[in-house]
Amino acid sequence: MFLLSKIVINDNQLAGELNDDWCKVDFNIRNNYIGGKAQSCVVCHYLLYNNRYILEGNRFTIQFGRLYNY
Repeated sequence: MFLLSKIVINDNQLAGELNDDWCKVDFNIRNNYIGGKAQSCVVCHYLLYNNRYILEGNRFTIQFGRLYNY
């Protein structure tokens, strides 16, 4: 069986919201059209110093700390 440990899908036109399944994998989804409410585990992952770029360029509508993507 093959298990994903990291997903990198930058610079696409992906749209929608992140659900709890994103908490189970390391990811980089910058520069897409993902929006809505980010799960708390996603926000915690984002707030780590080295991960700040992983959500840039999306359309999140709820502000968590400094997570301002439109």
